[in-house]
Amino acid sequence: MLRTYKTKDAFLSAVSSALDAQGMPPDLRTPILSGLASADDDLRSENRELDSGGLNLKLGAWIIRDDDLPIFTALNTVAAAVAASLVSGGLAWPLVATALTGLADLCWRAWRKGARLSSVQVAVYGLLKARGPLAVEELARLLAASGQQVPLATLRATLRGLTQIDINTGSLVALAKEDKDHVWQALRI
Repeated sequence: MLRTYKTKDAFLSAVSSALDAQGMPPDLRTPILSGLASADDDLRSENRELDSGGLNLKLGAWIIRDDDLPIFTALNTVAAAVAASLVSGGLAWPLVATALTGLADLCWRAWRKGARLSSVQVAVYGLLKARGPLAVEELARLLAASGQQVPLATLRATLRGLTQIDINTGSLVALAKEDKDHVWQALRI
């Protein structure tokens, strides 16, 4: 089903309601909404500059599709994990909120360009963005500390998968890369 909103505020209110329905606390919801709004603004601007419908955005309207709901669920799960990881690492709340805004921006941007990320991919991408660059073992430790037990083989496969994500244009893009020291970092598309 397609839900169309005439204003950005109505769109963000609907997203906020979806996150609220999943139990996301307001202190996490606010930076997530800020990141989604920022990414959506940038994507709309890019779309106007390219004069292309390639992003499947209807200019003048804001849209939530049923297939957008998994990214909200993943962001809900990951926001709490990333926040807990950053706070336990000694970061002050304003820096945590900034990291969550950046996480939501990157994930929404990738999602709207067609990258259908699983909740594990969003968690890995989010931690790489917030705490990276990271070695696989450190990433596994951070995931475990946030309550997500991901076997190392699955984590390695997830990281490899993030190096080739299919987007709407039919292109493959990298959301993460590994350096010569086997340390991974998040990339922006």
